[in-house]
Amino acid sequence: MRYSDRVARRFDFGRFRITRGALTVAALEVVVSLAWLVLGRAQQLRLYPWVAATPTTVFHAGRVWTLATSVFVEPDFLTLLLGLILLWSFIPTLERFWGTAQFFRFFAITSLTGTIAGTLAGLALGSDEPIFGISPFVYAASVLRSTAFLSFEPWLISNDCSTVPPNDQPTERTGPTPRASIRPAASSAIWSIV
Repeated sequence: MRYSDRVARRFDFGRFRITRGALTVAALEVVVSLAWLVLGRAQQLRLYPWVAATPTTVFHAGRVWTLATSVFVEPDFLTLLLGLILLWSFIPTLERFWGTAQFFRFFAITSLTGTIAGTLAGLALGSDEPIFGISPFVYAASVLRSTAFLSFEPWLISNDCSTVPPNDQPTERTGPTPRASIRPAASSAIWSIV
């Protein structure tokens, strides 16, 4: 038996595949951001008021669509690369858990909320800085993933570590393990807000 066959038997590589929704978001981000980066400085300055969400463009000029267009523009290549790594590595887990439609809804709500909050903060502080990228979505997804898929085992803290209870079995001191109770609670709490 070849080494690659033994590795494939031991590990499930299916969880590393990117999902359709995350791939769609990544493709839009790459196409629009690379188009922005390829443009010359003069073209970027000409398109800037029509693409970038700033307090001036949104509130004074009335270009509300910039709240959606600036989400897909990332003017820094390193930030684009790191965002794509996060989109590939752990965000597809959320889409597998919810489904593609709810994943797109979560993406739209967190991205627009982050862009609106950034432009309102700029308006309040008197700053006219642009809000670019999918950082609000990535931050919200990382916080959500860390809370919704929490697998904290309270028996690891106890003094008696001689016996390890199986994952979803009740124990005498703690009842059901948090893995069985946190997922539904986190999911219902988040979707009641959305």
